[in-house]
Amino acid sequence: MVRFACSQLVLERLDPVRNPGQIGSPHLHQVAGSNSFNTSIEPRYDPPSKSSCTTCTFSEDFSNYWTATLFFKAKNGTFKRKGGLAIYYISPYDGKSTVTALNRIQRGLCHRCFGANSSPFGGAPCIGDNTAQFPTKFCAGGIRTTIVFPTCWDGKNLDSPDYKSHVSYTPSGTFESNGPCLSNPPRQDPTSHLTWCGYGYGQHGDYMFGWKGDALQGAMDAQCNVNCPALKSQSAVDSEKCFKPQTVKEPISDWLLELPGGDAVTH
Repeated sequence: MVRFACSQLVLERLDPVRNPGQIGSPHLHQVAGSNSFNTSIEPRYDPPSKSSCTTCTFSEDFSNYWTATLFFKAKNGTFKRKGGLAIYYISPYDGKSTVTALNRIQRGLCHRCFGANSSPFGGAPCIGDNTAQFPTKFCAGGIRTTIVFPTCWDGKNLDSPDYKSHVSYTPSGTFESNGPCLSNPPRQDPTSHLTWCGYGYGQHGDYMFGWKGDALQGAMDAQCNVNCPALKSQSAVDSEKCFKPQTVKEPISDWLLELPGGDAVTH
């Protein structure tokens, strides 16, 4: 798998997928990746040509990744922001199949409650004691939420009216393991489009493809891991220099009396 960190670009109430063109989406997102992130994405949008920097470790990744923002609610009713973000692009485990880099249910969303010293840390997400709902017990080592995107693609459509029927999860297993893609309709293996606040269980994520040239395909073909000679990297110091000021100006860092945008509290 290709695993890397992305520092925070901005905490922002914008969502070009669910609320295109709207200044002030219903809830707050933590956004990472290229500084071209905006409220609208016009046809044939090309992030590398629109961006001057990225917050991600691999400097050729001008994609954007945004998820719901987790808040801690104190006994006095005030809120404090928590959380961070790591990115994984996972290749098939059999070492034979190929992955095609793609420009985008409950099954793919889970939470892991870590014990002391963040154990057990290893193992695939969404298996074992992982839960779809938010953990109800104290987690001494913290909580990790995982969003797994579909592995299979219909090989033809880059989108669909419901935003998901052109892709699917492998039919076997809870996690995206080495199960085959369905053959009717014919499907190919890609890497793919990525809702905690206001929608159902609350957690969600969105992804806008923005890798430069064929950089991601090269990394997939090379079966890269954390260290990937096939990709250009930048230091954490340089990635943290990339940031974008808020479009919707509002306090987000101090103890807050209510969630940004007046969003409902979900548990």
